[in-house]
Amino acid sequence: MSLSRLLLCSILSAFTLNAWATAPTAAQLNQSRIAGLAWLITHQSGDGSWKESSGSSIQPTSAGVLALANAGLKQGHPYFGALTYLQNTDSSSVDSLSRQIMALNSVGVNVTPLVAKLNQWQNGNNAWGAYKGYGSSLPDTPLAMLAEIQTLTLNTTTALNTLCAGLMYAQRADNSFSYLANGTGASTSQATGSLIPTLYAMLALNATSTYAGWGGITCPQLQNNVWVYTTFTLNTMVTNATTWLLGKQSATDGGFGDFGQSTLLETALAYQVLNKISPVTYATQLGNAQGYLIAQQKADGSWGTDPLATALAMQTLPTLAPGTLVDSNKNGIPDVVESFLGLSPTLASRTFLVGNGQSILGLTASQLIASGSQYQPFTYTITASGGTAPYTWRVASGYLPDGLLLNATTGQITGTPTTAGTFNFGYTVTDSTNAAMTVGAQIQISQYTADNDVPTLPEWAAIILGLLLMSSVIVMNRRQHN
Repeated sequence: MSLSRLLLCSILSAFTLNAWATAPTAAQLNQSRIAGLAWLITHQSGDGSWKESSGSSIQPTSAGVLALANAGLKQGHPYFGALTYLQNTDSSSVDSLSRQIMALNSVGVNVTPLVAKLNQWQNGNNAWGAYKGYGSSLPDTPLAMLAEIQTLTLNTTTALNTLCAGLMYAQRADNSFSYLANGTGASTSQATGSLIPTLYAMLALNATSTYAGWGGITCPQLQNNVWVYTTFTLNTMVTNATTWLLGKQSATDGGFGDFGQSTLLETALAYQVLNKISPVTYATQLGNAQGYLIAQQKADGSWGTDPLATALAMQTLPTLAPGTLVDSNKNGIPDVVESFLGLSPTLASRTFLVGNGQSILGLTASQLIASGSQYQPFTYTITASGGTAPYTWRVASGYLPDGLLLNATTGQITGTPTTAGTFNFGYTVTDSTNAAMTVGAQIQISQYTADNDVPTLPEWAAIILGLLLMSSVIVMNRRQHN
């Protein structure tokens, strides 16, 4: 076991034996990040996704993309594989589609077609249920609203109906939110207040107030065949829900849970909500929640051996700018993570994605497009079709061989490669209508050898050289006899 693994085990053991509601140190957060990244990267599927035991993939993969981005890892195969999986996978529920939109939009991917699909899935009240056209429910409605607010596409004209039919009446007398919009006609577990719907409702209300500039709204509700109007103040609803939320935090371990038992998912989400609403006001509660999460991290670096919980927990760690974690061999895996895994950060290999037969060449795995030789001039032109010219190209993830550059207007890759190896990268081609497609590519550069410098002669030159040598030998023999 490596020293870094032993250090992590000792840190986690200390937390486990002494469960406390105290903020972790910067060193503990850094070590937690290293171990978490190592687990995520080594448990990524060959198609670029992360999958839960239930088979769900879009939710954990969306969270995984954000976790990698939060650590500053926006290059390399782990990030590129997850990103392309999300771009080429269809969501079947409002929950997964909303998360897919937010993850892709946050890293700069065009999500216009996905937003259009989300709008088509609204029910007659301009709200959302679990699937297309279903009755209004939580967290589906607030998740969909968050996706549209983030993409600046929320229709403020219909958003009033969305809030009234899909969110406002779901808040209960204790200031929590239930899974169903009206809080009635459901099982006890659905109709009572719960952390998950409350957390997403708080985010949506807070974001809507800022986005639309609304202080309050008035909603009609039919009661005994009479329309009754109720005015809701958005900030007050959030404040009251926050009070209820804080009552769910354990004074013993700092975690959050519905039934007096702290859980990973609820704690990670509660941290993100409180941090969004007011990180200064709730600094103590945030530190305690983070302390719980660090204490619950397993020795293998995961949280509950679950990719969604692991990715969400890693999003609570301090955000790092791209390049903060040094990546010497530019394979998308920081040196500290490779060392944690017992690998050499200086090896030339530039791919580490685990293969399991699910890769799709060009989409979720790189396909070889060209080969070249070290220190020899290289030229290759990427072509595009199916869109509206003119096209533009850019490297979306990974790296070209050192010494090569991609021309954004011609798609031509030129230069003299200075490093041998296999270089995986993703390029995005965008047409004049802003439609874009990301493709995984690979260029192989063979290593320079001294034998390559030995000159070779054409056949006619070799014959002349041989005749000259024979002539010189004859002349020398004659001189010796004379």
